[in-house]
Amino acid sequence: MLGNSVRGLRWAIAAIVLLVVATVVVAVRGADMATQVGVDPYRPITEAADPGVAFAAAKRQNQPIAVTSMFTPTRKVSAQPRTP
Repeated sequence: MLGNSVRGLRWAIAAIVLLVVATVVVAVRGADMATQVGVDPYRPITEAADPGVAFAAAKRQNQPIAVTSMFTPTRKVSAQPRTP
């Protein structure tokens, strides 16, 4: 009876080790593919519908971002980056 529990424990440990190795291989290959494709950390934008998103983008990119949800036929609104 003790032999069966030891054998089961060995199988469980082997399965866990195999799962961890497979996860590491997939993660490493995925990271390699992302660098090969040339993924940018962010894509610069010039306009946003949400004022909060526009302000955050203006701050991050250090340039004005148009807030399209606040446009009228005679007025255009943009979020300005803060100057220190």
